[in-house]
Amino acid sequence: MGNWNCSPQDASLLAAAARDFCPFPDYSPSPLFNILSANSSLQLSEHYAAVQASLTPPQQQDFTQTLRSTFGREGKVSNGGLGVVALSLAVLFDTVARQVKGEYEPYGEPIPGLFLRDPRGTYPPPVHTISQYLRLVPHIANNPTRMRDETEKYLLELNRGVTLAVNAASEDISGVNLLRCIMMGKRMVQHTVNKTIAMKDFEPSDNPDGPNVLLNLNCDPKEASERFLVKRDSFDDRTKEAFKRCDPTGGDKTAIESFAWLHWVINIMPMMEPEDDDTPAQTGDFDLKAKALGKWV
Repeated sequence: MGNWNCSPQDASLLAAAARDFCPFPDYSPSPLFNILSANSSLQLSEHYAAVQASLTPPQQQDFTQTLRSTFGREGKVSNGGLGVVALSLAVLFDTVARQVKGEYEPYGEPIPGLFLRDPRGTYPPPVHTISQYLRLVPHIANNPTRMRDETEKYLLELNRGVTLAVNAASEDISGVNLLRCIMMGKRMVQHTVNKTIAMKDFEPSDNPDGPNVLLNLNCDPKEASERFLVKRDSFDDRTKEAFKRCDPTGGDKTAIESFAWLHWVINIMPMMEPEDDDTPAQTGDFDLKAKALGKWV
């Protein structure tokens, strides 16, 4: 292969350009996954503000009152700065916002945007487990005993599902979904003071970016690559420069296959990196009332 010194930004630009010629999936994780970072509380505050700002004043009032009916007059969520709890709150904010806007809310289905549908339009069982857990957490976060018990129950179910699904996974979308579930399992262990289930239980048994993962390109890669290369001179300057740094010509894969594979690898690598044990977990409560744009009455 040629000069393969691609940055994640280069890969994203080229993947976006390549998908105009071949509609392979976008493997980029939902921005909500950023809430699982060491800055969970800040990320959640920003998301809370953005969701509220997207609503009209009457919708803001409905949004606020729905949250007040869930969390009470004080409007505080125990350990709201923790990654898993923070992510569950972000999911709740999005859900309530869709409700007050009168939009469709897929109850009983996986959380919109967090996972990818496979070519058959389905998800592996661990995706449903994670979705059920995240929807439950806001309603039990202020009850430490129930939070611990429910988390252990869901971790056991998740572990069984991941073990079965990893052994059966052969497609890129399945691999992405399972890695996201594995990542969530690790955060659940780390953030819920649950030491009965080890983090090693959520390590995939096979190399997820190995040869057993099949990319769903949804096109003839040779024909699509030929059209891509013919049109590359018409790309904007940033994409042209990215192509120079990531020139795939001369390798054993077509250009489209190379860009799709690079996009896959770059977007799953952060999910495979170990947690920084030196980063202290944020344990402060999240104050919904103080950050509400609507009146908390």
